[in-house]
Parts: sequence; structure tokens; C-alpha cells
Amino acid sequence: MKAFIWTLSVLFFLLMGIGHCRGGQFKIKKIIQRRYPRATDGKEEAKKCSYTFLVPEQKITGPICVNTKGQDAGTIKDMITRMDLENLKDVLSRQKREIDVLQLVVDVDGNIVNEVVPQHIPNSHQYTPGLLGGNEIQRDPGYPRDLMPPPDLATSPTKSPFKIPPVTFINEGPFKDCQHAKEAGHSVSGIYMIKPENSNGPMQLWCENSLDPGGWTVIQKRTDGSVNFFRNWENYKKGFGNIDGEYWLGLQNIYMLSNQDNYKLLIELEDWSDKKVYAEYSSFRLEPESEFYRLRLGTYQGNAGDSMMWHNGKQFTTLDRDKDMYAGNCAHFHKGGWWYNACAHSNLNGVWYRGGHYRSKYQDGIFWAEYRGGSYSLRAAQMMIKPID
Repeated sequence: MKAFIWTLSVLFFLLMGIGHCRGGQFKIKKIIQRRYPRATDGKEEAKKCSYTFLVPEQKITGPICVNTKGQDAGTIKDMITRMDLENLKDVLSRQKREIDVLQLVVDVDGNIVNEVVPQHIPNSHQYTPGLLGGNEIQRDPGYPRDLMPPPDLATSPTKSPFKIPPVTFINEGPFKDCQHAKEAGHSVSGIYMIKPENSNGPMQLWCENSLDPGGWTVIQKRTDGSVNFFRNWENYKKGFGNIDGEYWLGLQNIYMLSNQDNYKLLIELEDWSDKKVYAEYSSFRLEPESEFYRLRLGTYQGNAGDSMMWHNGKQFTTLDRDKDMYAGNCAHFHKGGWWYNACAHSNLNGVWYRGGHYRSKYQDGIFWAEYRGGSYSLRAAQMMIKPID
């Protein structure tokens, strides 16, 4: 009996040992499967690759620093920064150009360049465009010159350096120019009716016969600062001012006159010490408006020095029509219309300043660079043409 019980005990322990071994093998198998998973079938292997890394367990102490930037992140950032700066420069450059344009518009509005008729001329004395061939030149023989208000851009006017005789109207004609009127027996300086060949209508202008031998057609005159010469293109094309005082005959009128015959140009200048000088050019004419009234001059002679030849071949520039050789607008700096180059050796349509030397941000006075320089504003100037003898 004891032998039987002993035998059963041995079998029981053997069975327990076998079960324990199998359980251990199953656990080991699960661990191995977890650490070394079986490869997938062929189809899944074709789609992707799998890797298994055995990382030994370790205790981590201190902060963990992870670098998420690529190797060239700094270079890319610099490139983006440079691109942003270039784009910003382009935007600022465009804004500056727009500001410059707006500044020119403000100057036009602020300096009455669109004013056609001077405010001090009564409407009852205005000439009609048909009578003057389209220009805006005015005269008021009954209005006292000493009661005229001072101009906006210059000091108050003083006594005219050119003695103006009593105004004489010549109702005969029209003549093609002042030389034609003189040959017809009219030797007195005054206002004449002139109609150039191929022109649409007559115009009134001043004929100067006090200079020997006379017959000069005055196309521009500055005497006392009573007329604002800082005007727009349309004003300079048609003309403005007072025939018996300061005026600009008009580019279109000058073009019609200078192209009907061969003309020469005489420029008279007077400083504040009553000294007069002159510059004469052997030929003078303007090209049509399609060429922006480009200036054509002959050779120089005189005692004023040649400050006009630098403008020869240049187109006419005003504040609202920039045709000069300068990056900016010369009319903006010199406050007038002229055949600017880049910019001026002469500026006879500039601001009339009293006293000669003047202070201004720019050289915008009535100057002749070869005589007194650009910082000296002349007391008087006039431009005259007549046919070549």
C-alpha cells in the first residue's frame, strides 16, 4: 500500500514538473514573439520595410534636447530675410515715386499754374481768344500799375527798369511781324495787330522800335514781377500776361512767327545796378508742338555771355509736362517753363526777386549763368525776334 502511494506521489510530482516546464516555454515563446515578431507575408513585405531595434534599458537623467532644424535651416532663413528686404525696398521705391507725383500735383494746385487770367485784371478788359489767336495775353491801359498787388512767388514789384512810353495802338494791318509793320511806315513802339502766315487768326503783341534799327517782335518780357510765370503747359502754349508789361507771347504763336521766315533772336538783360547787356543768336525757330516746341539756335554774339546754347535742341518743359534731361522735373526746381536741359544755364521765366542776390532752396530766380550767376536774379529781361537781314 505504501508502495502504491509512493508511486502516485512520484507521478504527481512528475506531472507538475512537466506542466511547469511547458508554462515556462509558453512564456518564453510569448516574450520571443513580442521581441522578434514574425515577418509578414510576401505581399506586405513588398509594400514596406520593417526594422527592429533593441534598445537597452537605461536611466535618463537631466533635460533632453531635441534638434528639429535641418542642417541648412540657417541658410534658408537668411535667404528668406534677404527676399523680404528686397520686396520691402521695391514697395518703398514705388511709394516714393507716388509721393513725388503727388508732390508735383500739390505744387500745381498750390502755385495757381492752372490760372488762365491774372486775378488783378478786370473782366471788362479781357481780350477774347478769337481776337488774340487763342492766347491769354491781357492789357489794362486804365488800371494803375502801381496799384497792382504783389505777386505770390516774389517780392513786391518796384519801378520798371524799362521805361514804358504811353501805349500806342496801331489799328492797321494785320502785319506778318513787327518788321513788316515798320516797313509799312510804323516806327513807334507799341501794340500791333500781327497775323503770321498760315496762322488761324491775328494776335496782339508789342513791337519794339526804340532799338536801332527797330522792327523787333517781343516774345517775352520781365520788368517788375507783376505776372506769375509759374504756369502749366496750356498757359505757356497760348500765352499770358500784359502786352504793355510782363508777358509771354505763347509757344504756338512763337512757332508760327519763327517758321514763316528766317529769324534771329535778341535777348536784353538788366541788373540791379542799371547795367544792360545782350546776347544775340544768328538764327532762331521752334519746332511744332509734336516736338514739344524744341529750340533751334544759331551762333552767339554779345557781351552777356552765352547761357542759351546749352539749351539748344531741347524741348520745352513745364511742371505738368516734363521733357528735360534731368531725372526730376527742372520746372519744379526753377519755378518756370523753359527749354531745360539738366537743368538750366538760363532761367528767364523764373521767379522775379528784388535786389539781385536772393535766398532760395533752389536757383529759381531770373538768371543768366554767364552774367551774374545763378544766385543773382536780374531786374529785367526781354526776348525779341526779327527777320534776318
